[in-house]
Amino acid sequence: MKYVVVGGDGWVARTAIAHLVEYEQIPLERIEVYGSFERDSEPIDKITYRINKWNPKVEKLPVSLFVPAAFLTLEMFSKYGKSDFISGNRDLIAKAKRYIMLNSPKRCILFSSGIVSMPIISSRAPNARSIYQALKLEEEEELKLQCEKSGTKLLVCRLFNPSGRYIKSTESYAIANFIYQGITKGSIQFNNPGRVWRRYADLRQIFEVCLNVRSDDSFNLIESGGEKVELHDLAQRIALDLKVELQSNLREGFKEDHYYSATNEFESAAFSQNIKLMDLGEQITQTRIGVETVRRV
Repeated sequence: MKYVVVGGDGWVARTAIAHLVEYEQIPLERIEVYGSFERDSEPIDKITYRINKWNPKVEKLPVSLFVPAAFLTLEMFSKYGKSDFISGNRDLIAKAKRYIMLNSPKRCILFSSGIVSMPIISSRAPNARSIYQALKLEEEEELKLQCEKSGTKLLVCRLFNPSGRYIKSTESYAIANFIYQGITKGSIQFNNPGRVWRRYADLRQIFEVCLNVRSDDSFNLIESGGEKVELHDLAQRIALDLKVELQSNLREGFKEDHYYSATNEFESAAFSQNIKLMDLGEQITQTRIGVETVRRV
């Protein structure tokens, strides 16, 4: 049996590969990794793997698990522009569908976005967020239909606010950005005047929970949860850990921002699997390892 991960050197792909090798004891040679071009990966705990160009084909061995984690994220919208952003993501959706059709994997874990669970963003004046939300919903629906046709069990995880040691970006995620600022600048700056609420969970543990969901249903949906924290408080906590100054302009009366799962199904699933979820302190420690690794690359 083969394990197939699409997403090259991305955060989700690296996390999935690291967990499969270290915790599930899957030999690296049984894990096939695809990306936008052929190359060797950056090291994961001193281990490198080959990334082959993503082009759906019939595999020589049956596919036990398929993790399609290639998608142009919201942060890439300005780089690609509206038209290429839409067409690029639809091409990735079509490739994942074709791969499922060709190989009928036993299971598929799709990491979608928490934005799909949020109220529909008006498309009257299309912007990056409304387009991204629509594309992620399209991805969920299209892969669900194909998995049903192919007899593949599908689990969709709507990912809200992950943390973790295999993070690749120090700009797009607040927890990593605060750590990066503290390490490189000797201070942390957070200029949002209103309170910003998030829930954080370690991405490797999110993958572990998804991998170990046992259900007779052909389709399952779970939202990532985790510990709730206000980002000014998170920045202050990281500043204290790093012994640096926090510069903040928090003011009362501004509209609050809430972006997190309203359910505790992730925690319930972890509890049923006897997985002890990391608290926020452990998550900060693990994310710092990732941030320092990114700095050295």
